[in-house]
Amino acid sequence: MCYQLNQKTLLLQFRNGDEKALQTIMDCLRPQLLKQASALANNAQEAEEIVSDGFYKLWKFRETFHSVSNMSRYLRTVVKNSGINASKFHRRQKGLKDMLHYLMDKKEETAINGMSTEEILHMVYEEIMLLPPKPQQVIMLLLDGVSYRQIATIMHMLPATVRTNKARGIEQLRKRLRERGVL
Repeated sequence: MCYQLNQKTLLLQFRNGDEKALQTIMDCLRPQLLKQASALANNAQEAEEIVSDGFYKLWKFRETFHSVSNMSRYLRTVVKNSGINASKFHRRQKGLKDMLHYLMDKKEETAINGMSTEEILHMVYEEIMLLPPKPQQVIMLLLDGVSYRQIATIMHMLPATVRTNKARGIEQLRKRLRERGVL
């Protein structure tokens, strides 16, 4: 490891709230964690935020760690999970944008009635949450990038039934969004 201090001393100082000990740990682990986060994040800034959040959580729970290697494992796990969550979020956002274009029968992003794309996407998401359970679940899984066949397996239904639930959900979304003046 890259620690100049004895690990027990470093751990004791860290657990007692010594910010220099935190900085030593950050200096040592940040490059490895940034590499891990960069593989999952959309950009360098997001990777940095994921790693910083990991160190914040480490500091917040510093009194619970009993070894430097436990801290390292904890950070790798936090960064991995945060990176996966960020990836899912971006995939879902892309899915929502694709869904909006599909609902609007348009290929370009435009503002409607003075609303930003983010506001419209928020409305679409709200309306998806109001759909009946099966169409809602099908659409959410599709937004997450799950295939029809995988959804059929997950929901214990035929792929054709998945498509039917998607069509019903899309029809209801279009109706509700028209009522709200979005389409």
